Amino acid sequence: MGADIFDAVCQALGHDPGRVLSVRMNPRLVVVTTIDPAGHLCTVTCAPSDADSCVPPAGDGAPSADANSGSSGAGVRPGPT
Repeated sequence: MGADIFDAVCQALGHDPGRVLSVRMNPRLVVVTTIDPAGHLCTVTCAPSDADSCVPPAGDGAPSADANSGSSGAGVRPGPT
């Protein structure tokens, strides 16, 4: 994928392209893996129709209490340490 296409996808999903490690997409799911300033991985999963939910939560990057509840269809999971 060309750098300008990758940058455009990251920006459309609300992420700084310099912090995005990968973006995986299919018609039903978008998975974005980023690295925070402390070096921790964060994976955000959302439906393509709800791209606003692909933005990580504000704060330290830790998942919110209801991030894995499944009620919103979006989840934030920290990567392996």
